[in-house]
Amino acid sequence: MQEVLAHPQKGSGEGIGLYRNGYRSHGLDFWGLKPGSEVVHFFNQMASLPWTEFSVLELGAGTGKNIMEFVRRDVKRAIAVEIDSLAMATLLDVTVKLEESGLLPEGRIALVKDDALSFLKHNREQFDIVVCYGLLHVFKEESVLHQVIDAIRQIVLKSGYLIMQSLTDKYPAPDIQPELKGVIMNPERIKTLFGPENWSLLHWDETDIVHSHAGSEENHRHGSVRAIFKHCSASK
Repeated sequence: MQEVLAHPQKGSGEGIGLYRNGYRSHGLDFWGLKPGSEVVHFFNQMASLPWTEFSVLELGAGTGKNIMEFVRRDVKRAIAVEIDSLAMATLLDVTVKLEESGLLPEGRIALVKDDALSFLKHNREQFDIVVCYGLLHVFKEESVLHQVIDAIRQIVLKSGYLIMQSLTDKYPAPDIQPELKGVIMNPERIKTLFGPENWSLLHWDETDIVHSHAGSEENHRHGSVRAIFKHCSASK
C-alpha cells in the first residue's frame, strides 16, 4: 500500500527547519493528526506494554501527531523536541488547550525547542521509547549524521525501543523540494547504524511515499524506510 500525503510547497521565509512555510500556511494540518504508520504498527503490536511506566522522547516532533498518541496512553514522561518555532507554537497551543479542557494533566509533556543534535549533546536522560520520525534524512553530512545516530543509540534504555522513519536516496529530490537534495540515508545504512550488535529488528517497511503538494496535481515518489528496533543486552 502506498502512503499518500499532501504537503504545501516550501516558499520564502524558511526557518531553521525544513518545513517553515508549510507550518505557516497549514499549522496543525500540515502533518495532520494521524500518527505515522510505524507508530501505529508499534501500538498495534505492543498493546500490552505498561505505558504508565514508560518514558518517551520524540526528536523532530513537528506539531505533535506522534508524541500526543503516547501521552494519550498515559506514559509517565514525554518529551517533544522540535526546532521550528511555528511547529512548536502549534504544539504548545494544542497542549494548553488539552490541559485547559482537563483532557491532559499539566506537566505530562515537556516541550523543548532545540535542534536534535544540540539536545542530544546536552541530554543525560535515557528513555524507554525514542521516536525519530522524518528526521535522519535532514542530516546530510556523514560526521553530523553519525553524531546523531551514536547519541540516539546511547539514550535508548536496555529493552527499550526505537521507532523511526527516514526518507532515502532512492529517488532524486524533486524540483519542488530542493531542501531534500543531498539526502544520504539508505536502507543498508540504517541497518548498519542500528544493528545487529545489541539491537533487534522488530519491523521493517520500505514502502515508497507518494507525495503531492498544494498547487500541484503531480505526484512524485520518495524512498522511505520505517523500522522498529529493540535495544537488547550486550552479547556475552
